[in-house]
Amino acid sequence: MLTGHTDVADLVAGLEAGADDYIRKPANEAELLARVKSGCRIVELERSLSAANARIRQLSITDVLVGTYNRGYLDEELPREIERARRYGRPLALVLADLDEFKRINDVHGHGVGDEVLKCFARRALGSIRQSSDWMARYGGEEFVIVLPETSLADAVAVAEKVRSGCAAEPMATSTGEHVVTASFGVAALSDGVGGAETAEVLLRRADAALYRSKREGRNRVTVAS
Repeated sequence: MLTGHTDVADLVAGLEAGADDYIRKPANEAELLARVKSGCRIVELERSLSAANARIRQLSITDVLVGTYNRGYLDEELPREIERARRYGRPLALVLADLDEFKRINDVHGHGVGDEVLKCFARRALGSIRQSSDWMARYGGEEFVIVLPETSLADAVAVAEKVRSGCAAEPMATSTGEHVVTASFGVAALSDGVGGAETAEVLLRRADAALYRSKREGRNRVTVAS
């Protein structure tokens, strides 16, 4: 603010109206440049703080091992996805995946190799979903949840099958050599393509039941929740 007013009340009114600083007329060039530099420092500080806060937020919702979202983000965001689907009458589905016989990998080759397998699976799965809308979270251990907004049950099954076949088709390269790893899947969608009365907990429980049917029936397969 460049002002000819010298009364403190006028200056306070200008600052309260939204001005960040003021210069009294006639403007002194050195003072003006000093105040501009000061303002630039404040802007840069705010930009740095904003970037730092964004980075902290990203770290807080990311699984540091595999790079997907973590369980906390899933618990926070899945109910919101369901609410959006319910509000607008849109389809929503999710896929629950579990690596087959993962304990054996850890027991025989060590947890470091197990971590490498988890990372490889996460990369392959992320490469099979839409980056613009779908997202994936590590549910715990060797379990992952893939959330598919705007996706019917049939299309979700196709996504699960794509991830399954991509996992099984090619051995996973690790520090101890290549290992053939498969995964089992359970798929569930909101009833009738809309939210209904289902909660995130209910939807996950249905997908989990389907997943365990896949396990019981021989693993390396996709099962749809009843």
